[in-house]
Amino acid sequence: MAIYSFDLDYIKELNDTLGYSVGDKLIKASGERLKGFIEANTFIARLSGDMFLVLHYGIDTKASINKFAERLIHCFQDPVKINDCEIYTSISIGISLFPQNGLTADDLIKHANSALLSIKDTYRNCYKLFETSISEKFKSLLTMENQLRKAIIGGQFELYYQPQVDFTSSRIIGMEALLRWRHPEKGYISPRDFISIAEKTGIIIDIGEWVLHEACRQNKKWQDEGLTPIVVSVNLSAVQLHQKGFVGKIKKILNETNLDAKYLELEITESMAMKNEQSILDILQELRSEGILVAIDDFGTGYSSLKSLSLFP
Repeated sequence: MAIYSFDLDYIKELNDTLGYSVGDKLIKASGERLKGFIEANTFIARLSGDMFLVLHYGIDTKASINKFAERLIHCFQDPVKINDCEIYTSISIGISLFPQNGLTADDLIKHANSALLSIKDTYRNCYKLFETSISEKFKSLLTMENQLRKAIIGGQFELYYQPQVDFTSSRIIGMEALLRWRHPEKGYISPRDFISIAEKTGIIIDIGEWVLHEACRQNKKWQDEGLTPIVVSVNLSAVQLHQKGFVGKIKKILNETNLDAKYLELEITESMAMKNEQSILDILQELRSEGILVAIDDFGTGYSSLKSLSLFP
């Protein structure tokens, strides 16, 4: 038999825009649709929220497993009418098989959910069968997440400062703070190996706050020691930029370290700037009004133009 675990795509966005009452009605309507899908060899349940599960037994080929998944997806293609409004939705499905992927209900549901999560990040309105590699990937992610939390507590992060040099005078006119993780067993770990995980888990907020505080503290310390004041640049994550009260946190860090705002530059990537242009623009305007510098990194790697760049502060 096969376990099909699925949820409604974009339910969070629907709740945020139309309200939870509409989301609840859509979940109920989905349950009604599934009632018409019941066959002699199926069992259907709602696990929680918008998460449903179908147990389908008596299947013996991969083709029949796939065909059933496609029928499930097709079941949700037509719009649902709620409060005189037609709402289109779709589902994503993770599939596990008995006995290949587990002998207990817990294992089968867990593996079906793992398969579902593995496709939600990149694809919607589709299905995926569980593979052992998926389980290994999630174990690796969980291990890395735990190690990142310990790294924050244990002071394993360090900042290196890459100088920005004026070639005409050979003077250092600025510096970029670069994060490094000194793992007690693995040695130095490159940001490319952990930043994406930190962003997915939300740990990037704590890491990013530490980076900002440490970069500002060190810059002020160098100034107090008599070095020429220069700007320190810090890379921002999209998760940081969209967190509530972000500008207030920056102002608090500047106050705590006594660093003048004009000596801090925040770097965002071109893709971040163009993803949600107006909301990003508002945040950047607020930062600039505080005297904080803003720079766009990796410009030219995406699809923005010089005209769109001219709109940013």
